Amino acid sequence: MKKVAILVDGEWFRRRLEIALKGCLPHGVTAEVMYKNALLALAQDEELFRLFYYDCPPYQGKETNPIDKSTVDFRALKKFQSRSLFLSEMKAKDFVALRLGVARNRGWTLTDGYIRRAIAGTPPNPPLASDVFLALEQKGVDMRIGIDVATLTLKKIVDRVILISGDTDMIPAMKLARREGVQGNRRSVLPPRNVPLQAPRRGHRPCPDYQARPLSATTGLRRLAQARCR
Repeated sequence: MKKVAILVDGEWFRRRLEIALKGCLPHGVTAEVMYKNALLALAQDEELFRLFYYDCPPYQGKETNPIDKSTVDFRALKKFQSRSLFLSEMKAKDFVALRLGVARNRGWTLTDGYIRRAIAGTPPNPPLASDVFLALEQKGVDMRIGIDVATLTLKKIVDRVILISGDTDMIPAMKLARREGVQGNRRSVLPPRNVPLQAPRRGHRPCPDYQARPLSATTGLRRLAQARCR
């Protein structure tokens, strides 16, 4: 059996699962749904060493809406509670190692709906409090993925590394793994939508779900998910 590490870009995978399993997730993407679908990446000759899950905790600050000057306590929001519960449940799963970055405040910005109305020439004037939102950005996640890939590879901890992510910034780290003789980076980095997959290269393990032919990220993920929406 080949010892395998699965590295999951949590926010990216969650969004792709929402698309792939649309209509059969009454409670959204739960920790159980995320965990089961990530494990589908394993082949029959592979055993899980660790599932590294990368995400960031929910934003906890208090911010003032620039339109109506109301104070928004993000800790009091339902989204904060559900996000905290998700991370807690994910951490309790077998073989899961949580890797958390931080959510950085990037300031208030107009919603897509308001911008579309503005382009169409029919925005409310001035914008309402509901027409702005606090933009948040994940920081530190890519760095943690890169460090773990390098550590797993250079210390020969695993035979294969499977990366579930659409971030092309991870390609150099996966190339390092291939150069060091670690397999599994052939189909793990899914491309952005409508970007075809390339043919497998030396050191890449073929995968039934991701054949070497044009395939969008969403289509490939739907096969990976296999309607695991319980």
